[in-house]
Amino acid sequence: MLEVLCGMIASGKSTYALKRADEGALVICHDDLTEMLHARYRYEPALRSCYRAMMVQLAYNAIVAGRDVIIDRTHLTKESRVIWVDTARGAGVAIHAVCFQFEPSWVHAERRFKADSRGRSLDEWLKVAEHHAQQWHDEGPVAYNEGFDRIRYELNPPISTKEEFEL
Repeated sequence: MLEVLCGMIASGKSTYALKRADEGALVICHDDLTEMLHARYRYEPALRSCYRAMMVQLAYNAIVAGRDVIIDRTHLTKESRVIWVDTARGAGVAIHAVCFQFEPSWVHAERRFKADSRGRSLDEWLKVAEHHAQQWHDEGPVAYNEGFDRIRYELNPPISTKEEFEL
């Protein structure tokens, strides 16, 4: 099976991926791949097709080896998800989307900054979170007509006020 994780930064995707890795699944994390290639956390838009080709090849090889594969990335656009639907179909395995709870952008930004700032400021993470929120708003939720065999929702405890999550 191939599982595509869908959610904002700091929404629980990597925590979920770690749990699945402990169960024997192989995790392909876009952030870890770019960190490996650049010796630090960095994304270069000009290398987008390179990153994607590497991830697809890794996923295919893992599936052929008989392993479940978890794709740890935001996947907030249909374009980013269709690649994995096509990969799963080509490899003859089920494709599942695991969607994570959306909260206000500042919640995701503060969570990311506090857990691992990766050398970025809170303002930078807020811009990333706002960009991701806009992508999700523009695209809409994950849907079965995209080709998924199953869509599941992982809910984190909601944070209702900013005072509940102070740095």
